[in-house]
Amino acid sequence: MSGLVGTSSSKSKIIGKSIDTAKAWCRFNGNVPSISEDFNITSLDDQGTGNYKLNFSDQPRTGNFCAVACSSQSMELLGTTASASVTIEIRNGSNSASDTDKVSVAIFV
Repeated sequence: MSGLVGTSSSKSKIIGKSIDTAKAWCRFNGNVPSISEDFNITSLDDQGTGNYKLNFSDQPRTGNFCAVACSSQSMELLGTTASASVTIEIRNGSNSASDTDKVSVAIFV
């Protein structure tokens, strides 16, 4: 991979620069809330069925960041952000809160 991104953006066009690198990421098991792997995450808080809070080791410089999440199940994932954490809510096809075994989250500023 050359690292070049073909966009007309005036921001960084080289992958790996601070502007386009994940500031934090985590993979966790939501059935038995535990972190499998992470970067820049201090802890995972279970806040009830399908609701998890990830706390940052080194918080982003701004609360304006993007949380991208996916799971091993066919679920909807919703995220809300704060300066020191991100909350992920997992819902099933019936829009009910649901736990799932594999959840991955990446944070970009």
